[in-house]
Amino acid sequence: MSGADFRILGTCRRGSTPCRDRSSGLVRIGADLRRMLRFGRLNFMDEDFGLRERFHVIFCRNLIIYFDKPTQERLMHKFCRHLVVGGYLFLGHSESLHGFHLPLRQVAPTEYQRD
Repeated sequence: MSGADFRILGTCRRGSTPCRDRSSGLVRIGADLRRMLRFGRLNFMDEDFGLRERFHVIFCRNLIIYFDKPTQERLMHKFCRHLVVGGYLFLGHSESLHGFHLPLRQVAPTEYQRD
């Protein structure tokens, strides 16, 4: 990660997130929602991403397109292990899970739900 990436991650952890608002450039995340969020750096090649918990929502937009198909499928299986049953996975518009055997069902063009 670059220095700029670490700065953005730190800003998110403190409760703000960059946005396109020209006045301040930040949106404040309310305390109730902030307690439910986790911002962090992950190594997608680690077997369990260094995580133990399971999530209700995972946003992974425009990342898997940079990996070959076998790596993409391995990553998606890892994500599924970290999603609770009924949880949601959001991908980018250019990403597809076509041909992968995963415990997910597509509910919208970029939205999948864990079976």
